[in-house]
Amino acid sequence: MSNFTSLRPNYFDIDDIMAQTQRVPCIFNIDVDGLGTDSMSESTTVSRNTRLALPFWMADKLNEEEVVDMEAPKAFSKRAKRMFGASSVHVDMHNLCPYFYKLGGKIAEMDPELPDVLGGVFMERIQMLADAAQRSHAQDVADFVSQLDETEKKCKQ
Repeated sequence: MSNFTSLRPNYFDIDDIMAQTQRVPCIFNIDVDGLGTDSMSESTTVSRNTRLALPFWMADKLNEEEVVDMEAPKAFSKRAKRMFGASSVHVDMHNLCPYFYKLGGKIAEMDPELPDVLGGVFMERIQMLADAAQRSHAQDVADFVSQLDETEKKCKQ
């Protein structure tokens, strides 16, 4: 089974590790002592209903324990889906989410239509990758590659 379709963490895959460090927005359901990082305050308590962006690996575990409710990251929001529906070809995926497909696969259970969105975006952009592979202008290719997510960069190699 390829790493793209595997949703389990892969300890030896640097892309999987990096995807899990991507921050996702969360809302705390309870007060949590010892997690606060406000340097202006003496308290290290995160209060109930506080919004924080946490690394996926932490947010996922806290979500399982019902300590937080995870929300969809910006790259998977309704607005982003509408943008992909219009055309994903000109989206700077690296800027939006450098591990778009890996993180999307991990949060797919939050949104039942996300697997279809990921597949549609990939199929649309794979044609663009094939066209870019035929180009010989180094500058055009360099600009293009800088906008790819890490999975797309591997496909281009």
